Amino acid sequence: MGDNGRSRNRGDSLAKRKKLPPAPAADLPILNDDAVSQLSSAVAALCGPTAMQLARQAGVNVEDVVRLLPLTRRCVQAREKMGLTIKDAAKRLRVPQYRLHDIESGLASQWRLAILSDYLEILGLTEFYAQWSQANPEFAKRLEGSVQ
Repeated sequence: MGDNGRSRNRGDSLAKRKKLPPAPAADLPILNDDAVSQLSSAVAALCGPTAMQLARQAGVNVEDVVRLLPLTRRCVQAREKMGLTIKDAAKRLRVPQYRLHDIESGLASQWRLAILSDYLEILGLTEFYAQWSQANPEFAKRLEGSVQ
């Protein structure tokens, strides 16, 4: 049996492991420009040049992702705290679920400004968005200008 027996035993032990619950999501702070730059550089260094080239080719800007993380994370947290699923929130807003998925996953190029505004309002995040926009004025203007 040699290798087959060992592989089966490893598979059995993996199957017996308990899945750990996800760690509680802490609020991410709104980062200043220096922190965004430092974190983006660290992500680029960890991912390596090949992954960063692929990200650029896919239209992913690491700094934009880093800037959006606190906002998108807050949306998820607020929705879950309210006991809403994406389906529930979409039904409440009368929008397709994929529009809320786009917001929560940071696909800003797919956002609709009216939906974003309404979503932030039902989640109680309009003040947070104002603070986030103030900390990221250039990005917020670019975002709001590109969002339909």
